[in-house]
Amino acid sequence: MKSSLFLLFLIFFLSAESQIVNIPDANFKNALVNENVVDIDGNGSGDADADLNNDGEIQISEALAVLRLIVENRNIASLVGIEEFLNLQKLRCEKNQIQSLEITNLTQLEQLTCEDNQLSALDITQNSNLAWLKCRTIK
Repeated sequence: MKSSLFLLFLIFFLSAESQIVNIPDANFKNALVNENVVDIDGNGSGDADADLNNDGEIQISEALAVLRLIVENRNIASLVGIEEFLNLQKLRCEKNQIQSLEITNLTQLEQLTCEDNQLSALDITQNSNLAWLKCRTIK
């Protein structure tokens, strides 16, 4: 009985660990899995991709490991999926075609640069840690 419960728990845990983040924008996903967009050392430039296990997908566990993300000038139209990067402290997504940016649940976010996009609005009311915002040319 104990081994059955353990096996059931293990299956549940492994399936929760491997949940894949839905990232419908091909350019955003490509940047996350193939390009140096994660700033590991905090120097302002990308050091690695976010796909830690190199399976071509971003699991929730991988998204949670990202603290600083730089996806500037990559022809991205949507950042859907960014809401799973709950530990994100710094996001640079300037010079894209982003029309909507949902960051209300990114409560750890301290710095946001989203200028030169096609945003019509930006809700930062839930981002109490946000200390630095650069967002001009909102249309």
